[in-house]
Amino acid sequence: MSKSYSILSVATAAHTNAFVLFKPDEENVFRVHVLDGAADFRSVPIPPNTWHSMCTTWDSATGLAQLWLNGNSTVKRYVKNGPITGALSIVLGQDQDTYGGGFDAKQSLVAMLSDFHMWDYVLPAAEIRLNMDGPCFTPGNVFDWRNIQHELAGKVILAKASDVV
Repeated sequence: MSKSYSILSVATAAHTNAFVLFKPDEENVFRVHVLDGAADFRSVPIPPNTWHSMCTTWDSATGLAQLWLNGNSTVKRYVKNGPITGALSIVLGQDQDTYGGGFDAKQSLVAMLSDFHMWDYVLPAAEIRLNMDGPCFTPGNVFDWRNIQHELAGKVILAKASDVV
C-alpha cells in the first residue's frame, strides 16, 4: 500500500509551496513544487525498509529541478523560475497548507530521516556524489543537520545515528 507524504516543505507568506518535495500516492513518482508550480519525476523507485540517499536541486534562474536517488540522477525538469523571498518556514516530514501550519496527518512522513542539509545554490554533481558517499562534505548553509534549532511535534523520536540499525 502506498500513501502520499511530504519529505520537505518550505513556505513563505506569499507561497505555501515555495519549495516542496512530495511523494504522491503513485508508484515511483516524486513531485517537486516551486513557487506554487510543480513537476513530476517518474521512474524513481524507493523500495521500503531500506536507507536511501536523496538530493533535489533547483536553479532559480532557469527553473530547472533534478532529483538524485542513491547516486543516480533523473533528467532535469522545468518547474518554475524566480527567487524565493521572505521569511522561510521549513518543515521536515509534513506538508504545510498554510505558512507554518495547516497540516494534514494523512500526508505525514512515516520513516527515519537523517543528515538533511539545504544550500542556497545548486551543488555541482561531483559534490552531490560526495554528500551521498559519506560524511565528508560542506554542510548546508541554509539548513545544517548538525547545527539545527528545531522543535519536535507529534510522535517524533529523536535518536543518534549510532543508535539506529
